[in-house]
Amino acid sequence: MDIIKIYQDILEVIPDATYGIDIDGKVIIWNKAMEKITNVKKEDIIGKGDYIYSLIFYGKKRVTLADLVLNKDYKVGYNYYKNFKCNEDGSIEGEAHSEKMNYYDWGKASLLYDLNKNVIGAISISRDITEKEHYKRTIEEKNIKLKATVEQLIASESQLKAQYDSIQMYLGELEEIQQKYKIAIEGINSAIWEIDIKNKSLYISPEFAQLIGVDFKNKNVHEILDKSVHPDDKNVLLEEYKKYESNKKQRIYSQIRVIDKKGNIRWYLVNGKGVLDLQGNIKSISGILVDITQLKVQEKYIKFLSEHDHLTKLPNRRKMVKILKQELKSNKKGAVLLLDLDNFKVINDTLGHAYGDKVLIKVADILKDIENTIAFRMGGDEFLLLIKDTYNLQKIKKYADRLLNALKDMENGITGSVGIARYPYDANSLEDILIKVDIAMYNAKNSGKNKYIFFDEKMDMNFKGRLELENILREAIKNEGFTLLYHPIVNSQSGEIEYFESLLRLKEKKISPDIFIPLAEETNLISDIGKWAIKEAIIQIKKWKEKGYKSKPISVNISPKQLYDENLIKFIKDTLSTYKVDSSLLEIEITENVLIEDEGKVLKVLDGIKKLGVKISIDDFGRGYSSFNSLTFIPVDKIKIDKSITDEFLKLDIIENLISFSHALNLKVVVEGVENKEQYLKLKQYGCDYLQGYFFSKPLISEKIEKIYNNVY
Repeated sequence: MDIIKIYQDILEVIPDATYGIDIDGKVIIWNKAMEKITNVKKEDIIGKGDYIYSLIFYGKKRVTLADLVLNKDYKVGYNYYKNFKCNEDGSIEGEAHSEKMNYYDWGKASLLYDLNKNVIGAISISRDITEKEHYKRTIEEKNIKLKATVEQLIASESQLKAQYDSIQMYLGELEEIQQKYKIAIEGINSAIWEIDIKNKSLYISPEFAQLIGVDFKNKNVHEILDKSVHPDDKNVLLEEYKKYESNKKQRIYSQIRVIDKKGNIRWYLVNGKGVLDLQGNIKSISGILVDITQLKVQEKYIKFLSEHDHLTKLPNRRKMVKILKQELKSNKKGAVLLLDLDNFKVINDTLGHAYGDKVLIKVADILKDIENTIAFRMGGDEFLLLIKDTYNLQKIKKYADRLLNALKDMENGITGSVGIARYPYDANSLEDILIKVDIAMYNAKNSGKNKYIFFDEKMDMNFKGRLELENILREAIKNEGFTLLYHPIVNSQSGEIEYFESLLRLKEKKISPDIFIPLAEETNLISDIGKWAIKEAIIQIKKWKEKGYKSKPISVNISPKQLYDENLIKFIKDTLSTYKVDSSLLEIEITENVLIEDEGKVLKVLDGIKKLGVKISIDDFGRGYSSFNSLTFIPVDKIKIDKSITDEFLKLDIIENLISFSHALNLKVVVEGVENKEQYLKLKQYGCDYLQGYFFSKPLISEKIEKIYNNVY
């Protein structure tokens, strides 16, 4: 993989002028913005050295930020750059003036690494602050004069008229400077906006005004919103402003849809902040618009993949849960039909999985053709049909008859067993309705197959199972009834086990965590269980260290409900201190949906955990409610790409872009579900940091982990 090409592709389109040099000082990156401000084409400078880039900028050969960060010669930086400083992440920055170009710029430089984390050069970005400097200096000069004028005003009443005229003159000059500043920023490619609070008028870059075909002159903000912003997004902007005005937010930050003059819808990121007058009141709000249309297209596709079965394209179980929960919450009436194909394993074993996939696709097509229903693939050869607003037994029977008759018309004598449950008649909660339709389906299968059966209380042999399971969990909390399995996570480059993910299990009962964890969350037992898991992981880290093993981190999955508890921070801190375990050896895994409710409280807890030195990762990335947005809000160190979308992402090469995007945000990437060598090698080639899956090891108890602790794959 050509790492320089990846850097070039990523940096080519950013608005800031950017260039890069290798360790010999030769130019390896020169983006379009750099070509624009220097009038030097990329092909004329790539490969050249001997400080040619400084000659272009400053008219003489001298060290630049890129040279300083590469050679770590930071002391020299203070001789060449104003406001020069070294940042904690290893980058350096400063401001400089080019007499040759009559140009002030702010620059920042950092090292470039290859996939093995070897330094291969340095990169420097440059931002034009000429207008800002001129404006700043002029304002300072005018402020000094204005201050002197005011002092004269106080000192001598007889000079009041003359001083008033002087102030008016200076204010006129300030207005002239402001107009010149606006003219200057109109030449910038980015869309810049400013709202005058008093007049409710809006200034915006002419390029953007031309794109959407709206004349902004003499029009107030509401009139412009009505003409250009998507109707569903107008209130979003107004709400953002209200939050800013009431000091609930420090910035205006939102994503909106804009309708251009051709009727096309484009997505924009709105980012802005207020400008205060001398009395501290908001005088105006200004900011920038960034076109994120392409990002939204990719995000929409990723969301589709996360909520749909990749083989049949039917909505998957995740989507079913979302829709059925809403149905139950709205107190609507309906029915669910759970279909399980009879003897499907025989078809797979005799005719092959490829043929079996064709059968599943055909069944999906049959389900799609049934009007007024929504079909889902639950997994394997199991499908669910949701019938809304239908409670009548005879109507539901017609749907079931149509389904079974359609299956009979397929080749190879495919049949199915169907369980039926009605809501809220049979159950009014998601867990109960799924349990009962499952019970009905198994009764249909056990009574001869190729039939449908309605749920009946008599067949519910596990009706009291929920209460029994809750008692099992309470006993497990009291009597150390839980245990942890450990699933290795491997460094893709070295092949060594980098750290372990801990997985919660019941000791004595073979009950899936997919069953008992949702119940633990619903009954608020998850807090005690989660704290036990954190403590047990910390104790295990200490045990392995005492046995002489090299310390390796352990990650613990945290329920969203645990993040509403601010005492969690103190618990983690105290437990680490009690067992003398370094905080860097503990990692917390969360899912993207942690921010669905009470965002402020959750972020406060996450920030507190982060400040302890504990690492945070997003689990099941790509399946959440807002994948890209979450990376800008949650203080994370890495993302874990979910097993359910790994195969599809690999086929479409999306995963390579996702890895590059994550690395650009300084995030590590873990890919779950690695099951064969081909996947391993491909992900290694893409530069994925860590891999997890049965190709390396299944989850094991701590004693068995010790046998593979130092394995290299």
